[in-house]
Amino acid sequence: MFKNFLSFYFILTLLFSVKIQAQDEALDESEMILPPLGIVNQVYEDMTGNWIAESNMMGIPMVQDMKIYWDINHQFLIVDLRSTGKEDVTKTYQGKGLFGVDQMGNAKTWWFDSWGADNVSIGSGAFSDNKVTVNNSNSMMTETRSFLVAGNEMIMNSKGTMKIAGKEIPYDETVIFRR
Repeated sequence: MFKNFLSFYFILTLLFSVKIQAQDEALDESEMILPPLGIVNQVYEDMTGNWIAESNMMGIPMVQDMKIYWDINHQFLIVDLRSTGKEDVTKTYQGKGLFGVDQMGNAKTWWFDSWGADNVSIGSGAFSDNKVTVNNSNSMMTETRSFLVAGNEMIMNSKGTMKIAGKEIPYDETVIFRR
């Protein structure tokens, strides 16, 4: 009987203390931490949509299909790129970018692709009129990449160096995507 009384007393004390703790931790709405409002950025907004381009990727003719859209509380622009060999469809490349804006209004980017985790690139840059320019790098390359949106065309330019077989190889590529 004493054991039952102790069990009942323990459960009652536990429930009472949880209720008191919950009341102490309750915040009114003005004290709550909420996510920021979605990003308002005209360059990123103009980049949204479905884009197609033809290019040479490391000397291989490719068709690039890029879908760009907002996600995660309108905090990140998602760039989903899939490239397939124009003449040999077994040649493929896939990349996914997350583009954001920091508190100072600068571009911040992360690029994940077929090369894996060791080659994720991280970048930062600036906006001007209808263009974003980002400096980014990873263990294979260092580059400056820009996206210029002009109506139904988006001109992507990348200029930098890539490490291939221990050598720094310069490149300068412009690809014109169309909606």
